[in-house]
Amino acid sequence: MSELRYALRSLSKRPSFTVVAVLSLALGIGINTGIYALTRAVLLDPLPVPNPESLVAVGWNAGPDARRSFLSINSTAYRDENARGYNSNFSYQMYRAFERVAGREICAFSYAATDVNVAAASRSIAASNLLVSGNFFSVIEVATVLGRPLTPSDDRPDAPPAAVLTYNFWIHAFGGDPKVLGQSIRVDGLPFTVVGVTSPGFYGMSKAGPFFRPTDILLPLSVEPLVYTRSVPRSLFNADDKAWVQIMMRLPPDAAHAPVDAALTATFRHMVGSSPIPDLHNAAQSTVRVFRAPRGLDSWSRPLEQPLFLLGVTAVIVLVIASVNVGNLMLVRSLTRQKELAIRVALGSTSWRLVRGTLVEALVIAAAGGAFGIVAGIWSARALAAMLIADAGNTAVRVGVGPRLIAATAAFAILAGLLFGALPALKIARGRFAPTLKDVAIGVSGRSVTAGRILMSAQVAVSLPLLVGGVLFLRTVYNLGHVALGFDPDRLLIFRLDPTINGYGPERIERLYDQVIARLDASPGVAQATITDLVLLSRLQNNWPFVAAGGAPRQAKFARVGADYFGTFGIPLVAGRTISSRDGSQAPRVAVLNEAAAQMFFPATQPLGQHLTMQGSVPAEFEVVGIVRNSRYTSPRDPMPPIVYLPYGQTTFGALGAMNVVVRTEVPPSAAVAEVRSALAAIDPNIPLTQLKTQADQIDETLGTERTFMRLLIAFGGFALLLAGIGLHGLTAYSVVRRTSEIGVRVALGAQRVDVLWLMLRQVIGITIAGLAIGIPAALASARVVRASLYGVEPTDVASIAAAAAVMIVAALTAALFPALRATRLDPLIALRQQA
Repeated sequence: MSELRYALRSLSKRPSFTVVAVLSLALGIGINTGIYALTRAVLLDPLPVPNPESLVAVGWNAGPDARRSFLSINSTAYRDENARGYNSNFSYQMYRAFERVAGREICAFSYAATDVNVAAASRSIAASNLLVSGNFFSVIEVATVLGRPLTPSDDRPDAPPAAVLTYNFWIHAFGGDPKVLGQSIRVDGLPFTVVGVTSPGFYGMSKAGPFFRPTDILLPLSVEPLVYTRSVPRSLFNADDKAWVQIMMRLPPDAAHAPVDAALTATFRHMVGSSPIPDLHNAAQSTVRVFRAPRGLDSWSRPLEQPLFLLGVTAVIVLVIASVNVGNLMLVRSLTRQKELAIRVALGSTSWRLVRGTLVEALVIAAAGGAFGIVAGIWSARALAAMLIADAGNTAVRVGVGPRLIAATAAFAILAGLLFGALPALKIARGRFAPTLKDVAIGVSGRSVTAGRILMSAQVAVSLPLLVGGVLFLRTVYNLGHVALGFDPDRLLIFRLDPTINGYGPERIERLYDQVIARLDASPGVAQATITDLVLLSRLQNNWPFVAAGGAPRQAKFARVGADYFGTFGIPLVAGRTISSRDGSQAPRVAVLNEAAAQMFFPATQPLGQHLTMQGSVPAEFEVVGIVRNSRYTSPRDPMPPIVYLPYGQTTFGALGAMNVVVRTEVPPSAAVAEVRSALAAIDPNIPLTQLKTQADQIDETLGTERTFMRLLIAFGGFALLLAGIGLHGLTAYSVVRRTSEIGVRVALGAQRVDVLWLMLRQVIGITIAGLAIGIPAALASARVVRASLYGVEPTDVASIAAAAAVMIVAALTAALFPALRATRLDPLIALRQQA
């Protein structure tokens, strides 16, 4: 306790040192705590159900021909140890067959592509829904906090429609009112009885994703026609070629997978081999496997693994920099305490007691930094989550203070305390204090100063890779922002309409979209408007096999579009005509190809007038009527792919449903929003306008990862520069005090101010050059790790490395300049008197 009291008293006497040290550590520890918290929430935390480690998901693998035999609706993929992909979706009949041979509890569930409209009393709200088999709650072991779960008796076509709300949706939409139990709500216009509310924390089988959003309401699989007839024109229960359910079961963690895999594979092959649909026979050699799935459907998190790993490494580097900086400050401070330490030794203190006091002081600083670091960690985790998963929409990723977060913060703080307290403690342990107080007052160990310089060189070396990374990603974002898109993204306003929520049928939907476009075209401030199923550069895509006459099936991207699509987006027409208002559902089927698709399907013939067949259970033939320029499709960094453009009312794989409306405005898009809303309200005020954004906003979302890296590396690099500056400032200031007498002698002998300035700055230049000599090779090695994330710049780019090195040199000289200037203003008489 005496060491603790002494440490607190000592630190309180030097508030500037204490504040700088604590804040430096708070930022370093906070960044590490935040990334740890986000990594746990995104990649590690399992489903909030009992024994999640025993959950396994079922997937199947086959060649491209077999996969094309099925229409997979909202599917994901599982990866085996060789990174081979397995499709997650099966037909309902396949699920029933698996259920008969699995020999254990097995359940099915399915995510709907669109939200449902939940109406209760006088309020309506869009809600994400999950269709589940009757035994889902018992297999997954989802508890209810109110009422009961869905049961097999609810999952029958003749059963009264029942629904279970998730806890968050119950709180948000119904205010946590227990009277909701037994209440009748309308889901897309049909009555359902609320029979239960799940326990807090349950979010469905996925935390995020474009299709697998956190769940609001759970419905039985038996109500499938309510959800899927909006996108598929017939019920899916007996459609062997429609894969729409995911399957999970319980398997003890130590149980062998091979027998289960073999039984499911045999069943799958028998089912597809005996199917009356010939195309399914292509899948007769497929393999079925089970995969551990404690986190449910977590494919959305896979692209975040590398960013989080890189951010974690970067955060550790920042913590090391902060620790080295505080260690250097403590080392310099210990040199100014030689007299104090000598007095304590003279009074009987042992070296071990002095070492113990130094370590206690370091741990006090670390504890204070950790306390502030928790706050910084929560803030940084939420900020990182907002940046990294912004394009995932609504998510169930939640970061809060808990025992694990506190333990992680404490571990980071102890590690940092030991790291920056070790060198000062070691110096004291080896110290031989002068026998007289006068000797201590005027003498300083050159070895200690050397140790401080070595630490500062190490800090410069560690900081440089962060600066190089920031410059590389700054150039990457600049390059991506100036890449040729093939269309004009300026003044494009985008929003989504889903008329099916209000019970619109296909023919009425087509008329509605015609009315919407006509009304918008006539609105002030609107130049053109169109319809499309996909927003460009949103990373979402339609991929489908098409066949030209006499050719083999070829995969191509496609888009369902409306009249004036190419004029609205500014995509130039090369030959023929574009899609117009006369290309409706009852008109002859037509297609427009971009140049890449025309070259792929018709390399030796004139494409116009040729026919292209869209593969599927019901093939559809389209006449090519136009060719347009190539354009980007999924992302600015992806090449311009072959694209087939089809009239939105003429595709046969699904009924017309939710679509995106794109408006090119004559005024800034924000100024046209009110007019757009007014135009839609005049047609039908009950159709919600959702996902309103500009094309520029969409590009920013798509480049979110690159922008996040740029911002974070610049922020981390700036923090590293600040810490290096503080350290170099302190080291130079101490050097001025230590060499005051020497400076007085030099001035008395005729040295000019510029000579004194160079005397002080050259040690900083030497420290910086030594750090750069180590840091540049380290930056070259580390930059190769992010090669795949860069665009238009190599990780070994000389200009980027030179720019980062120049910034480091300028920052170092600036930090040392002020104490060096003070040295030039020293009075030589006063300086020489100190020697006496």
